[in-house]
Amino acid sequence: MYQQPYGWWGGHGWGGQQHSLSIVELMEAGTVDARLAALLWLLIERRASVIVGHSQPLSGKTAVLTALAYFLPRSVSTYYTRGWGETFDFLQGADPQHSYILANEISPDLWVYLWGPAAVKLFAYLEQGFAFGSTVHADSVAEVVALLERPPLSIPRRQLAKVDLVVTLGNRGGGWQRERWVNSVSLLGGHGVDGLSTTTLTTAEKAGAFRHHLSGPVIAALGRRCGLDAPGFRQELARREEFLQGLQRQGVREISAVRQTLLEFLGDSPDQPGPVLPL
Repeated sequence: MYQQPYGWWGGHGWGGQQHSLSIVELMEAGTVDARLAALLWLLIERRASVIVGHSQPLSGKTAVLTALAYFLPRSVSTYYTRGWGETFDFLQGADPQHSYILANEISPDLWVYLWGPAAVKLFAYLEQGFAFGSTVHADSVAEVVALLERPPLSIPRRQLAKVDLVVTLGNRGGGWQRERWVNSVSLLGGHGVDGLSTTTLTTAEKAGAFRHHLSGPVIAALGRRCGLDAPGFRQELARREEFLQGLQRQGVREISAVRQTLLEFLGDSPDQPGPVLPL
């Protein structure tokens, strides 16, 4: 039961429908570029925990999170939370290193979202080696941290430091046709003032205008997260960027087709069941 999506879209879909967009479609829309998509692929492939934020509904948070979930390899099992009353009993016997929890949103807005004690438990599981992806109503890393640190959640910083990525979105226009893009990607860590550090990886003021802040020290830090040295990380990043650009040129954009090509790229065995992903 917990390996099937539950209330994933929270009553909304992009374009008025519950329809998942592939990472290639997000590239075509200017939501991400190939370099950013490749960077997120490398990290999510290795089970990086991610929070996608924007303060407004219908901003594309769940659409971006869904596209990122398709970067998980077949060796990872996905588990979907069931809202305010979630107990996480489904994790008993699960292997933390091969599990990924997907919580559609951390907020009190709907009962299918996580809030209160259920959300507190989610962060506690990070200390056991589990990873998760979710969304929140916040427009910056500082707002995400403030939301999670204040009551009723009061998440301690040692747990926040185990969230790898905070992705925030920018919007322009109105309604379903608004322009949406990733306006910042930040790497969290357990160092710095008060036990929490942030490193900016990407910024953008509008769709398609991305600036990547991948200096030598940042590449080295990302490589350590991925079990690679700096040259190896650069090579893998370039390889994935070129691959995604090739998909875009070839017109491979439908989400199932993109997923299949990603698995072939990784050499994942089709005999493994793989994670159940939202459509």
